Amino acid sequence: MELLHQLLQEAGADMREAVTWIPSFGAYLQGVKRVDEFSSERICAAAGRSRLVIVGENLAIEKYFGGDLFVKGEIKAISYE
Repeated sequence: MELLHQLLQEAGADMREAVTWIPSFGAYLQGVKRVDEFSSERICAAAGRSRLVIVGENLAIEKYFGGDLFVKGEIKAISYE
């Protein structure tokens, strides 16, 4: 975890906004302001000045609290718009 923090700092990334993708399981997102769109195949969320788009199959929002969002399902792609 120390290496991740070091890399984020070097990149000038906001430490409060991060995505952890666990293949074949789901994703944990930090810094989510709101969920704009939700279906079992697509989730769009506002995070900072960006919009995150998660595309996959059998997507479900397992937890969403205090800016943290946990999406479960078979994620095919995560992109920023």
